[in-house]
Amino acid sequence: MKPTREDFQSKLDEIFTVTKKFNLISVTIKAGNLHNLIEKVKDGDHRMPVCCDVMYQNMKPNDIVVSSPPKGKGTTLTIQYFLPR
Repeated sequence: MKPTREDFQSKLDEIFTVTKKFNLISVTIKAGNLHNLIEKVKDGDHRMPVCCDVMYQNMKPNDIVVSSPPKGKGTTLTIQYFLPR
């Protein structure tokens, strides 16, 4: 089963929660790593554009795109999110 937008959002929310518990001020997330954290992802079930869309939609004004693939979506998309959110 292919992961859904909600799966990626849930995992991202979980990362933000854990980061906050450790009193960190930011967390840097690479799309490929977020994608691989979703247990439903198996060979052929890749949803990188959906994963990247969720990452972009969670950006706030102070967040930074650290690196972006040429088309804006892909495994190398890396965003530094600042907390609190």
